[in-house]
Amino acid sequence: MFARFEKRPAFCSYSVRCIDWKGTTGQRDGWLASGNEKGLVGLTYTTEDISNTSFSDHGDEETPRVALPSRTNFNLREHTKEVTLVRWNKSQQHHRLTTCDSSGSIVVWMPYDGRWTIELVNNRGLGTAVSEFQWSRDGGRALIAYTDGYVLVGSVHGHRLWSNYLTVAAFAGTAGVRNDETKLLAATWSPDDQYIVVANTAGELIKLDSQNHGRVVSINEVMVGRLRAAPTDQIVCLHWNRHPIGSGTRSRLTVYTSHGLLAMFTRCSDPVPVVTQSEVVDGSTAWCVDCSVLAVAGYWKNTAVCAVRFFNTRLKPLYSVVLNSEYCITSVCWGLADSRLFVAAGHEIHTADVSKTSLPSLQDLSQHTVADNIDNEEDALSLPLPTSLKHQLKPCFYRTIQGFDPETMDQFAFTASPPGNGQRLFCTMVCHSDDPHIARRRSVATSHFTRYTLYIEYLGGLVPILKGRRTNRLKPTFSISLAKRQPTRRKPTRRTPLTESTRSHESILSSDGALSSGEEVEQSSSTTSSITPETSHVRLDSILRPDDTQSLSDFIDPSSRTLVGDPLVVVTSNVACTKFKIQGLGTKVSQHLGSIVYKPSLLHLHPRKIAVLLPNPDHQMTGDFDQVAETTASELGDELEDDDDDGEKAIVSPTTSIAHQYAGRNLELGDALRAQRYDCAGSNLLVPGSSETEGEVLVMHNRTPIWNSQSQVYQLDFGGRVTQESAKNFQLELDGQQVHLWSFKSVTLLHVCLDIIGARCG
Repeated sequence: MFARFEKRPAFCSYSVRCIDWKGTTGQRDGWLASGNEKGLVGLTYTTEDISNTSFSDHGDEETPRVALPSRTNFNLREHTKEVTLVRWNKSQQHHRLTTCDSSGSIVVWMPYDGRWTIELVNNRGLGTAVSEFQWSRDGGRALIAYTDGYVLVGSVHGHRLWSNYLTVAAFAGTAGVRNDETKLLAATWSPDDQYIVVANTAGELIKLDSQNHGRVVSINEVMVGRLRAAPTDQIVCLHWNRHPIGSGTRSRLTVYTSHGLLAMFTRCSDPVPVVTQSEVVDGSTAWCVDCSVLAVAGYWKNTAVCAVRFFNTRLKPLYSVVLNSEYCITSVCWGLADSRLFVAAGHEIHTADVSKTSLPSLQDLSQHTVADNIDNEEDALSLPLPTSLKHQLKPCFYRTIQGFDPETMDQFAFTASPPGNGQRLFCTMVCHSDDPHIARRRSVATSHFTRYTLYIEYLGGLVPILKGRRTNRLKPTFSISLAKRQPTRRKPTRRTPLTESTRSHESILSSDGALSSGEEVEQSSSTTSSITPETSHVRLDSILRPDDTQSLSDFIDPSSRTLVGDPLVVVTSNVACTKFKIQGLGTKVSQHLGSIVYKPSLLHLHPRKIAVLLPNPDHQMTGDFDQVAETTASELGDELEDDDDDGEKAIVSPTTSIAHQYAGRNLELGDALRAQRYDCAGSNLLVPGSSETEGEVLVMHNRTPIWNSQSQVYQLDFGGRVTQESAKNFQLELDGQQVHLWSFKSVTLLHVCLDIIGARCG
């Protein structure tokens, strides 16, 4: 077999603790779920189609050959503690994701209307961590094992089927082995889902009858003696290589310990298992889907070098590959019909291209060797090679994990070019103040904030894109520059200390017993209570919930500091703050970038009105943009003023998707009638007789909310992106297509959800 890591790993701003993958029909693409130290869950699209480049590195309008989903990344926010487990329900009938955190809270997510919503929340309230959560083969039942010995089996709809509390007193015959500190470490379903096997810190393998309320069937103490010999050793992973039922091949139980010991049992009560030393410690294991290869990822024994070793069904080593990472490996999983292996190590998720049945050709090896010595595919074009060979190097730089990742792109080209046709950037802006007392206040005026950072959501984290600073306190004047992230490497952390200094790759090859004869090695060059199902828009894929006391600043990793470069754009306004001008600085940016006309809502008596004017890239500017924009802005301003002569307006309140703070106030009947008479079609913010996309100037305006007479609020559908009630929420549209989304939330700091959508052509 052969395995090689992709050149560029996916980078998350927070340390990734766990990953799991589920494919679509055909298993050639799917979703990678990841949980990180800040309690965020990321869902990222993956594909093995190397021609399906998600987005151009140069910011052009290159269209993927194969249609990508409308959204390639989700950041799910519900946990308040570190996420320790993510588990997909692999059944195609039950498309659900389960996440668990260190406090014992379990959240079940389900897709709904193009987004992910919370179906079920379970928390015993004891603060006991979940040692394992696993779905049955048919996806209809869930196994939950807690560290204190509580084992529960429930249905896919959240109903408890049975539970059992495994205490020391329940097994008097083995009380000498156990003590009050005995905890459950791992659990797994049997291949036929008829019974459950759990492992504890004493080394016992306990078999429970899942058809008889978890009755204890047998206890295997084979591993007890081995773990007693090494007091710091403990069982880490417990897996069955589940062969298809009726295939004639017997499934086996694999046990992996933190000191690298591998044991394979033909049955739970097997007295003589096959035992071998994997030479990989403090790691994680995963069987591929067809159960032919076991991957063990962790540290080489007595070193700080990360590696992945592959074993067959007899625990014979097949292949080894060194992972070039400065972080410890925390999780591993297979994906894409066993052609990829995903390895989570600190802030990185590495992807290995795996071939289980064949070796690469000499040409493929040569291509990867050349690619290892250049930084990007642009450098390949300057090599003294035939054109055909240059293009053959391009697949070496493709990535399985899709989505907008500015780490691998030209940052200026990425920010200066709009998204492609219908593509959407999911962003979050965080506002800061130089006054330390401001940060501790829950509600402050926006004028107190002087610094702004725009982040793009990726892989469950936030990646800084732009930095802004207010330069004038009397009127809004801002300078904007690129936010360059200064990577801060963290020292590798392990559950057990290193006993020897780090050795080089060559010393590993020469160490006795590290590799068996015939095994190939390669060094990688890559761097109890529950709730009913929730289907409302309130808790869909939220960034922050209204009742959440945690601020987004708690989720900004201080190790990902940003360095502000030279200003690229300056934003100025008039004294009344109703007209804004956006101008470029330097030679990289056009001098005339756009204008904004803004009609504020006095006391929130009517919806705010906004118009954004941009140069039309499809038309040659015959005159001065400032003059054209000024003329258009004056006409728009007059229209905005004229719209306010229709009489008294109602209080504007945006909804579960956009709602104002006065939504709970009891309105008089007259106010409700006047509110209902408000023209929901909104004013025409265009120049009379013109189209939004015709002429030298593009005009975008905010979409007018629809009045809901039952709840007495104005509503806009934000697709689950908005959870805070505020009149400052709005959407911008061009020719009836949403191109911009803005949501407002004020807690401790000012946090803004700001999405950008590429207008669809044609």
